[in-house]
Amino acid sequence: MTWDQEGSYVPVPEGTPRMTHTVSHEWNHSIGEILTAPLQAGLVLDSFEEVPYAAWCPWPDLMVREGDRYRSREDPDRLAPQYVLTAHRPA
Repeated sequence: MTWDQEGSYVPVPEGTPRMTHTVSHEWNHSIGEILTAPLQAGLVLDSFEEVPYAAWCPWPDLMVREGDRYRSREDPDRLAPQYVLTAHRPA
């Protein structure tokens, strides 16, 4: 997906200069692609965990802030908006 949008999802302090590069590109990757990429790079997967929170607020109308995280307003365990993958280089 590509779109042109002034501003950002990141809150900025008042007086911050306006963004000059406003075209954004976004694409989705399947879980298979995400897990295969580190394996093809020679890494060993240690863990892969889906979590019921996000570090940012991708859907402001659907999420609530809890400390420094965001959760779904309704049925937060239904959708895992973020995951944590850990891997290491073999010795």
